[in-house]
Amino acid sequence: MKRLLTLALACALMLSCVAVATPTAAETVPMTWKTFDKAYVVFEIDVSDNATDLATIDQFLEIVTEEYGFPLCLSTTTNSMSAAKVEKMHNVENHGGEITSHTHSGKALNTTMTWEQIEYEYKHSLEVLQSFEFNVNGIILMGGGGSTQKDPNKREDTSVEFRTESEKYVSKYYKYSDLYGVSTQYYNPRYQLTIGGASIKDKINDAIANKSWVSLFTHGLKDDGITENYLRFILDYLKEQEDAGKLEVVTYKYLYENLANWSKPMDFGDTKYTVDFYSTDKKTLLGSQVVVAGKAATAPELTVANGVKFNGWNTSFNKVNDNLKVYAECSYADGTKVSETDASPLKVKGAEEEHTHKLTLVKAKAAACNKDGNQKYYKCSCGKLFSDAKGNNEIADKNSVIIKATGAHVDANKDGKCDDCKTALDGGTTTSTKPIDSPVTSVPDTSDEPDTPDEPTVSDEPDASDEPDASDEPDASAPATDEPNKDGGDTSLLYILIGVGGAVILAAAVVAIILIKKKKDVVE
Repeated sequence: MKRLLTLALACALMLSCVAVATPTAAETVPMTWKTFDKAYVVFEIDVSDNATDLATIDQFLEIVTEEYGFPLCLSTTTNSMSAAKVEKMHNVENHGGEITSHTHSGKALNTTMTWEQIEYEYKHSLEVLQSFEFNVNGIILMGGGGSTQKDPNKREDTSVEFRTESEKYVSKYYKYSDLYGVSTQYYNPRYQLTIGGASIKDKINDAIANKSWVSLFTHGLKDDGITENYLRFILDYLKEQEDAGKLEVVTYKYLYENLANWSKPMDFGDTKYTVDFYSTDKKTLLGSQVVVAGKAATAPELTVANGVKFNGWNTSFNKVNDNLKVYAECSYADGTKVSETDASPLKVKGAEEEHTHKLTLVKAKAAACNKDGNQKYYKCSCGKLFSDAKGNNEIADKNSVIIKATGAHVDANKDGKCDDCKTALDGGTTTSTKPIDSPVTSVPDTSDEPDTPDEPTVSDEPDASDEPDASDEPDASAPATDEPNKDGGDTSLLYILIGVGGAVILAAAVVAIILIKKKKDVVE
């Protein structure tokens, strides 16, 4: 009997320890899709933190968003965040794009890892991104070397068994994913641009025919070995189909926020857009503002050149739901409209103007000098005077400084004594900064709902796709400080209760053994 009780006690103790060490999973929030009115496409780039990836962010934002008008999704690992990258990522988010997690370390998640380690990859990546004030709702599969990779540490596990178990953990931190689960919001494959133009068009056409959605992605032109012409081929086709009303390019967030039926209310956070204010020439940028979707932008406070009337802006920005380029409209005193070819009559109030001085040599009689002679100074069209042709020394007036021209001497200090003149230099220009001080008229703010722009910057691990690619293998090493949080985060209380329960079981077993022993002694 004593042996059985001892064995039972040991088993109870082991079970309590296992319970303490195992992270607590979460239940998935059920979701179904609404009926789609057309196809939807998500365009995404996967990046890390090297020079190529930083350039990729700028390049794709410029082409995909600014040129084609499509929102850009960006997923990234988080174990090496740089200020430069975070700034560029915020620029993506501030132009209606979306940031998603790509795990923390960049390791392929599979059964070679413990569930505690896997949960850490989910949890810590989200914590890092949120610490930089990104609005993160989803996580994208870190594919590693593909499902057929020989190295088990780099092999992705897309089995139903693994994804079913993985969903319990990923659902604690993210509202949606691709391939990190089996439920609708945790399973949707992506297609890499490298599969070829014909295949990409087939995927798009299938989505159009079925009124469903598809996700396209790339690691960048250089990393994936594709050309800008090929990228534009894909974007042109998307634009063609969008203009025909057959599809719309959106973010993951848009899809799950607007086209999903959730069993309980979901908070997806704000989407932000950038409004750029231009002058009448459509080239001079007067200011930019980041605005939360649905809110109003605030126009910059301007000054208007004399003889010009500010008539307003060419479009409303009281309710911003997309990136906007807003252009000023002005007219002259006679009512003639200021055209795009005319010089900009607007400047930002209180700002500094950068001006390149075009200097012209001017000869004049020397002043306050007992030896007459032709002196020279340099005058700019802006009215400023300089003592030399490089514009290094600005002077109050032509009599306050003397430059040698004929060998004559002048009274530079106006103290009644002549000073040696400095040799003049011919030609040249210079750039200086000066406050705007010309007579102007202030332009009032036309918005009724001002918004304050957000002020806020990622990983040196190679990125990987869900397409097998031998050249796309993440570094298995991790920083020494990146140790999983053993307390399980918000499940620590549960672990404590389980531990206390184990202790109670242990105490009860000990008491039972003592009582049995005493009973046996009495019998004997």
